[in-house]
Amino acid sequence: MYKGRIYQRTIQFIETLGPLDGKLVVDIPAGTGHISEEFVKRGARVLAMDLYPEKIEAEGVEKIYADMNDKLPLEDNSVDIILCQEGIEHIHNQFGLLKELNRKLKKGGMLLITTPSLSHLRSRVSMMLLESDYWKRMPPSEVDSVWFLESKLDRLYFGHMFLLSVNHLRSLAIMAGFEISKRIPTQISNSSVTWFILLYPFMILANCFAFMDSYRKQRKNWNKKKRDIYIEQFKLNLSPKTLMCRDIFWVLRKKSDWKETLEYLKEFES
Repeated sequence: MYKGRIYQRTIQFIETLGPLDGKLVVDIPAGTGHISEEFVKRGARVLAMDLYPEKIEAEGVEKIYADMNDKLPLEDNSVDIILCQEGIEHIHNQFGLLKELNRKLKKGGMLLITTPSLSHLRSRVSMMLLESDYWKRMPPSEVDSVWFLESKLDRLYFGHMFLLSVNHLRSLAIMAGFEISKRIPTQISNSSVTWFILLYPFMILANCFAFMDSYRKQRKNWNKKKRDIYIEQFKLNLSPKTLMCRDIFWVLRKKSDWKETLEYLKEFES
């Protein structure tokens, strides 16, 4: 049984990919592996990777132990599609994970990534009040954020200790060599809709002020590339999809390898 609407959105997207014969797909973390089976149905060779591969129930996949905080047992530039569903929020070295996923993908390869969003308005208000993404929960701690801890195996799996906002994920993805191909809408939070009606005019003003102040500080070295990045962030901040959807579901493409990405980043040296 698939858990929640984000899983259904993922299945719907996979169905749009058509036949995947001859493609190598990695599902990490695979969980029970039921999403992996959706790729198998389309003819792909699927590697289901997880910290607990013994929990993978899927048929027709290769079950492999992998720790997302470490190097993955894959050849570089070998994978066509990677699915990282509800995984990055459990990892402390998120930039390292994205760099590793980029290294394993072929040029132009696809990373499907989903994660709960800190950017929808219910979460933003909850963070202000409690430092928790949901106002009915205490902030993450060792009390409730250590999952599947098995003392005999010493495999420590964190809960939602490292949730992301959309701009944080955007920056990590770009700096790891990805480009954002598509942002897919997910389930809408009803309370975020209410907050949207109340707060949106103030958010427009705040973002306009921040944009102009950033321009003022950068104007000696202002260029089209910097302007386009700020505009992208401005639109992302004010997007109804950002402010009302509970989850992030992005399709990323491998744009460059690490050496090429470093050259790009050096353009912004201060």
